[in-house]
Amino acid sequence: MNIKGVDMEKRIDFSDWIEKIEKDETGVWITLYAENKELPNVDKGAIFCALVDDEYLNIAMSKSDWDLRINEVNPYAEIDENNTLEYSRFWDEGLEPLVFCRQFSGSVEGYLEISEEFRLLFNLFEKGTLENKEYIHIDKSGVQEPVVKISNFQLQINRKYLQEYLDIRKMNLLMFYSLQRYSGKSLKELQLQEINDEVKENLCIYFIGINSSDNTDFSTSSILMGKKVIQYNKNPRFNILNSPHKNFEEFIIGIDSDAKEQIHTCDERFLSNYFGRNPESPHYLTPVYFKKEVMNKYYNDTETYSILDGSITHKGLWMLPVDNNHPEYIVVALGDLGHLEYNEQKYWRSFNVLADSGLSNTTFKRWFEAEFTPPEEPILYFKSKFNSFQQKWSEKYGWYLFLPLREDDKHYFDALKIASEKNQKEFDHLILSVAKILIDSINEKEIAKGVHIEKENPRSIDKLEAYLNHNGLICRKMIDFFRKLYNLRSVYSAHRKTSKKKKIRNLINYFGLETKTFEEISIDIILYSIQTLDTLESKFL
Repeated sequence: MNIKGVDMEKRIDFSDWIEKIEKDETGVWITLYAENKELPNVDKGAIFCALVDDEYLNIAMSKSDWDLRINEVNPYAEIDENNTLEYSRFWDEGLEPLVFCRQFSGSVEGYLEISEEFRLLFNLFEKGTLENKEYIHIDKSGVQEPVVKISNFQLQINRKYLQEYLDIRKMNLLMFYSLQRYSGKSLKELQLQEINDEVKENLCIYFIGINSSDNTDFSTSSILMGKKVIQYNKNPRFNILNSPHKNFEEFIIGIDSDAKEQIHTCDERFLSNYFGRNPESPHYLTPVYFKKEVMNKYYNDTETYSILDGSITHKGLWMLPVDNNHPEYIVVALGDLGHLEYNEQKYWRSFNVLADSGLSNTTFKRWFEAEFTPPEEPILYFKSKFNSFQQKWSEKYGWYLFLPLREDDKHYFDALKIASEKNQKEFDHLILSVAKILIDSINEKEIAKGVHIEKENPRSIDKLEAYLNHNGLICRKMIDFFRKLYNLRSVYSAHRKTSKKKKIRNLINYFGLETKTFEEISIDIILYSIQTLDTLESKFL
């Protein structure tokens, strides 16, 4: 150890740490365990903690010594001289560990753990390695929040979760400190006197010692040992655990005789149903209308959400039945909205509009007549048709005409949607997506087998045309659509847009780029794509 010359920069009197210990905790993160190098400007030391009940707290705060040692946290079992087994979960009644410093014999490295009871109560999932990991809480809306962070033999905890745990358990937390500092300067040089005092404040007690030393490496040493208490709240308000008193949003469901909007809760306890409950109230299946933009949140995060024909799913958390076949709106049953978390309800409420246009024909037959009905909305119909076509082709020929998208490309299919009237970004994404799903995925290897292709350096569309011709299908319109879509992707979406309209006049005229909205062109492209699949299916399947 070579620390000569260390001076008041390290505050040999521990005034910095004393101030920290005596103050109330205010930060988001609290360190429950740390040792040596993880402690700022401390030469040697450790921080530890323990849970204590009210009765034991009085004992604990009567002395500055630690009540629980780092190596005393395991369950205790011993056979005494009378051959009687003594077992205890913890070493003292009213005292239990929250952090476990696991140590093993031999060369096996130790690691830190947070109490299993704490993890299970908040249903935390673990991410990372033994040495560097986080414990994460996921609420019912799917929002993830780090709760515990472990790295380099330091454990930190989110104070919000710690406090709620203490409140639930009606336990207090003792924070233990044992810190040492050394200085190469003498007490005289430091302008200090020897101190060996025990100080007791309301919520903390500690021993501070500053003394001369005969050690050849330093002249002065100091020690700070003690504890502080974080108390549980006697009248707590629980915010993290699920409350039995759930909030419910009110939605616009119609208009009254005075031309005022009617709003009603989505809490099904106050809705009527087919079994006679609340006959004067709106029905559970009352349609509620939303702007189509409500779907953008879900299309923009297809790793979390899945948009299917008739439903939106938050993977692993919830499923919301929706009418997404309606030409103007997204329609949801009033009672189904009540099954969402309150924050999700509020999100939907922000897109809620007054309308009276019923359900789509597809949804009406599904909800009220229990009929299997194919989707009406172009994108949903295309997706259904494409999946069905792929399956049939694979079953008949043993390979796919369009190669399945790779995992990192699946979002092109999952997030496919009709562009809004003037939304260039959405339009670009649709062009890229359809080209990726159909043109870029043509199974060139299989369709080229046994087919003569006259063109030099043929592209995938050339090979598809040769394959179709070889099998007796002359379909110039289909091939022309593929070529123009490919060119549109190249000059309009994948690269800088050209200002020389003469070069792309054929594309402008073909797709109606100057006469139609992005929404109208998007629908045309999807309908062309559906027609392509219909043509291929009628010929080959």
